[in-house]
Amino acid sequence: MKRLISLSILALLIFNTAASAQELIKPATSAAGDTIDKVARVPSAMDDQQTSKILNNLAAKSNWFPEVKIGVSGGVVTLEGHTKNAEQLAWLAKTADRLPTVIAVINKATVDQPPVTDLTPAWTEFMRLINKAKRSLPLFLLAAVLITGGWFFSTPL
Repeated sequence: MKRLISLSILALLIFNTAASAQELIKPATSAAGDTIDKVARVPSAMDDQQTSKILNNLAAKSNWFPEVKIGVSGGVVTLEGHTKNAEQLAWLAKTADRLPTVIAVINKATVDQPPVTDLTPAWTEFMRLINKAKRSLPLFLLAAVLITGGWFFSTPL
């Protein structure tokens, strides 16, 4: 009887272990509810070289990242250096993450902040207002003609 109970407990432990192993094989889900595939294998050195070549060619052709160094090791892409545009850096990280042999992207690159004395944003806004005024000028002239005509015809002779 003790032997039967021991075998039953052993069978339950094996069954529970197998069920736990099946859960590890299933795709995981993120907090947003998206299905995330687990890593099937660690990329080889050849995969890392190919990924590095692709990303460095992409960075060179875009000419957006002259000061960003891209490294790939074990399927992990590391971005280091600095750039002027945060959106372009985020695009590079997202593009790297989409490659099939990339496990993760570590973004250590920094975004250069413009100096406080940079007047480019103010100049851009000023030019936007000037262009808006140019587009509105015909309406202002029409309004001035109508107001002058209304005032002229409304005054007694």
